[in-house]
Amino acid sequence: MTITETKEEVKPVQGKPWADCGVFKTYEEANMALGHMIANQPTFNFKIRRCGDGGSQFKIKKRINQALAKVNAKMEKKLADNKEQANNKKSKKKSKK
Repeated sequence: MTITETKEEVKPVQGKPWADCGVFKTYEEANMALGHMIANQPTFNFKIRRCGDGGSQFKIKKRINQALAKVNAKMEKKLADNKEQANNKKSKKKSKK
């Protein structure tokens, strides 16, 4: 009786490609810009990478986080529905007068 081993090649799941956001001369500049980008674009993932001649510069890259984007879309839809309902209530009150 022989035992046969099968090796299955597991390929990692690839996500969306990363887009470049900016190139900075120092890590501190890139980190400061990264903080602003995270605050303004919460549905994205960000990372800082070395680039340039000999790694002398720093590049910020971003891509959309699918899970956060779905949650954000649901929240925006609920907010829009609530505003629409509030506007409908106001228009009904005006029509009664």
